[in-house]
Amino acid sequence: MPSIEFINQPDHHPYQEDTVLTGLLLKRTIAGHGQEYAGRPVTALIATQHDIIKLRTEYQLPALQAKRFIAQAIAQEKKLSVHHPDKSWFLYYSDDTPNQNIIIGNITPTLKVLEKLNISLCSEQSIDYLTQIIVLYLSVAAHHDRSLDLSLSNFGITQDKRIYYLDDDVYPHSGFMLLTDFIAKLLRSETKADTQHIKQLGTSIRDNILRYFKDEHWITVIAEELRSIYLSQQNEPLRQTLISSLYAHQQFNYQPPITAKTIALIADIHSNAPALDAALAYLKKKNVNDILVLGDVVGYGPHPMQCINILDNDTSFTIIRGNHDHAVASGNTGKGITSLAGWAIDWTVEKINEDARRWLNELPPFARTDNWLAVHGSPLDKTFFNAYVYPMTQTENLDNLASRNIQICFHGHTHIQKVYYRTKHQEFASEAKRQTLYNALSALICPGSVGQPRGGKPGVELAIINLETLELEYHRINYSLETTIKDMQTFHFPSALIERLQNGQ
Repeated sequence: MPSIEFINQPDHHPYQEDTVLTGLLLKRTIAGHGQEYAGRPVTALIATQHDIIKLRTEYQLPALQAKRFIAQAIAQEKKLSVHHPDKSWFLYYSDDTPNQNIIIGNITPTLKVLEKLNISLCSEQSIDYLTQIIVLYLSVAAHHDRSLDLSLSNFGITQDKRIYYLDDDVYPHSGFMLLTDFIAKLLRSETKADTQHIKQLGTSIRDNILRYFKDEHWITVIAEELRSIYLSQQNEPLRQTLISSLYAHQQFNYQPPITAKTIALIADIHSNAPALDAALAYLKKKNVNDILVLGDVVGYGPHPMQCINILDNDTSFTIIRGNHDHAVASGNTGKGITSLAGWAIDWTVEKINEDARRWLNELPPFARTDNWLAVHGSPLDKTFFNAYVYPMTQTENLDNLASRNIQICFHGHTHIQKVYYRTKHQEFASEAKRQTLYNALSALICPGSVGQPRGGKPGVELAIINLETLELEYHRINYSLETTIKDMQTFHFPSALIERLQNGQ
């Protein structure tokens, strides 16, 4: 005889076994895109008068395994707090279930699915609903490193206008691409340009990013990804209004005023003032006055304030932000920072003043002209300064440049003097001291590191390039390494950081 068993049912729940069993006799539909209810195409749905029953037919497990599955689901839902509080999970023992397996199910009060409403960026009520969805998404991402599936079909609303998540599943959080995709779909679906409500949405997103992540850089990531999406000309004013409201007071100069034929490329100074002084003196002798600094002014080394003061307020420098610059400015080391790097970042935070921190925070994350792109990390990286250009990523990064019609990308982060480039017939990787890239369809150029090279030799590394002929020269020069090491010892830097600098690794 069919029966059900509730597992860890919520307090004050409205459901009884006979109620659910009666519901299970009703007509079943299959969830899926374009159906009445979204979901996996193996999920059976039953709509009763007041509730929705889901049967997860893809799982037919022995009782013990099924109970473990439900226990894990309930534990996660309690942590996330995005589902309706009356949602109840149960085991369904059916007469026709094979091999003594059982079906996993749950029941939730019927909510109005937002996809069925007339959600518009020109409606005050819609903006409130969208804000609630985005707050749920950001809260889960910030507190649990998980991501809700951002689709209007996955959210329902109660009579008192409270929104809940309808999907059983959540996913690993991987940046904010799901959020930008969600916003892009909203922008594409609009037929009217109501800038007032767009401003309201942008301000809400900005405020909640800062509330949950306390890092303005994520606003930049979202805004710049929105800038790159395809949108009809009709909806272009909506995009511009949204990006403007996201940025608010933030101002970045992404288009540097570089007009010189020949420029210098330097990267990864890493708080090494003697190395920076030597690089600039060398370039002055070479009569190269325009210098592109590819990020990581600070980190690892003992001279953060000196390096910032050298670069600040000098119009000959075009400077972008690196991951160490960002970590120091935001106080957020985040993922991908080693313990040694984290030690240096924490030390640097204590040594710089508020003006220096603000200066780092106001560095743009990338620069671009009609002829080239500059990032610290890689052109593929939506965050601009965390990913690397390495042999295993060169093809993807060159593909990215080709798709964006960019011939040259300057980058740092690897601390290795190297060029990856593609001609009409082949891809190449080159460390030649002199090379011409005029025939390259796309090229990735790293000048090495001023303050901490990793090619196995200590010294200062930089590059000089003619932007018209694309003739590139790599340079390596000596500097007062002993001075930097002495200062590191004075400030009790970890021996591993000192040895790494000494060995050029």
